[in-house]
Amino acid sequence: MTHQSDSLLYATMAFAALHRYTLLNELPAQFMPEDLVANLIASSMRCLRRDLETPGYPVQPLLHTIRTLCHCEIFSGRANSSWRVHVNGAGAMFNEIASRINFNESEYSFWLWSRWFWSIQALTATTEVGKVSELASANSVIREDDQSYFFDTYTGYSSDLNIVLMEIGLLMHRGEAADLNTESGETACGVEEKSDQLETSIKYMIRRDADFGLKFPGDVLHNPGMTVQFQACNTAYQYASLIHLYRRVKCLPSFSSEVQGCVRAILDAVSAITPVTTLSPWILLTTPLFTAGCEAVGQDRKLVKELLQELYFTLHIRNIIRALEILERRWEVYDRSRPSIAGHVDEHVGGSMDEVDSADWLDFIPY
Repeated sequence: MTHQSDSLLYATMAFAALHRYTLLNELPAQFMPEDLVANLIASSMRCLRRDLETPGYPVQPLLHTIRTLCHCEIFSGRANSSWRVHVNGAGAMFNEIASRINFNESEYSFWLWSRWFWSIQALTATTEVGKVSELASANSVIREDDQSYFFDTYTGYSSDLNIVLMEIGLLMHRGEAADLNTESGETACGVEEKSDQLETSIKYMIRRDADFGLKFPGDVLHNPGMTVQFQACNTAYQYASLIHLYRRVKCLPSFSSEVQGCVRAILDAVSAITPVTTLSPWILLTTPLFTAGCEAVGQDRKLVKELLQELYFTLHIRNIIRALEILERRWEVYDRSRPSIAGHVDEHVGGSMDEVDSADWLDFIPY
């Protein structure tokens, strides 16, 4: 291993050590990386800073290192903002790479890294903190004649959903600004109009993919059974995006028919996916399950819990158990705060979340 790849070596060792500790130990009581993992991450970061300052340093190992460190931070279940450092770093690198003269996407495996980057940006947009407004598209309305989208087997959903998720994140913060400014009626109207357009776009995408099937890129072929499971995963993510729109932009109550219909659609889709340890849609389900779980009531909560537990014991990723722990805290708080509506959550997430210990809810991404 050469001096130039030390940062990637340390990052890979940290990721492997984290997974090994998770496999060997019981369910974690605390979500902090073990000393060995933390030391390897720190060593990788030191080498990465040196590499970034080296003129002409190869791009691929830098992006690989950043992505691996980001996964280490997320998969540890710490739920703090450490993972955002790597997302922001990747963003700066992509901007720099794309600005290069005679840029060649194939040279940098740009297509692969960009799929990861835009996916993590889109999922980041719908977290409690958000903060990706500067990267959102100026126009997120999905046109029916637009054929540039494709089903991304890396993320588990059609590529045009990334644009929608980032716009939802944008609207969440625009809506908050409108609420704080009593003279921002025009802004509030703009948020409402945009949210209606996004709802139309998502519903169109759901119908499109159901009626015409998934559009795989190039010559990618899958057996019919796997295609059905990819379709189910895609559907789960699309309905998860609708939940974010309904709850956090349109402010519909959790027990509304629109929100609960999305919860049921996600659980029906996820239940059709086979748990396996090899690469498959099964490994991509933490996000839609957590999104559904935030609004689930009654027996649906039990199903969410069972599915997350099954997912954890298949994949052994701590962030999955962290997701379940956070959901159980939310359910407890919501039920306590609305005793008159058994099993239903509060209409406004923020009010109830104030009762949850902030140390246990720093910056969680269900990835």
